[in-house]
Amino acid sequence: MKTNISRRSLAAGLALAPVAGLPALAGAVSGAPMSEGLTLAIKRHKAACAIMESHYGPTDLPDDICDAESEAAKAVALFPVANDAELLTKLRYLLTYESKLWGAPTPSDQFGLVAVAANLHFNPEA
Repeated sequence: MKTNISRRSLAAGLALAPVAGLPALAGAVSGAPMSEGLTLAIKRHKAACAIMESHYGPTDLPDDICDAESEAAKAVALFPVANDAELLTKLRYLLTYESKLWGAPTPSDQFGLVAVAANLHFNPEA
């Protein structure tokens, strides 16, 4: 049985659900194919992360490598999605990425990319 979920219902559910629940929620609708553009943006970010991880120590990272990784992460957050399934996939990816950086989500300015991606989807005119 297939259930149609409106964006408004999804947003209400996300507001009530803890952020840690996003991966499970995304998994529930992940059967939909991702656009090639979003897939490519995520692959580019993973490649930039791999380049960063290949260097040892924070002083070994040239600015251009750090900038490329940061820009690739922003590209994922700003990539427009076609549907809620893609949004959840993008949010799950960004949540995982930022959790590696900051640990568990907190009510602070961390997890900005997740907020940017959600805002772009729910307020495209902003």
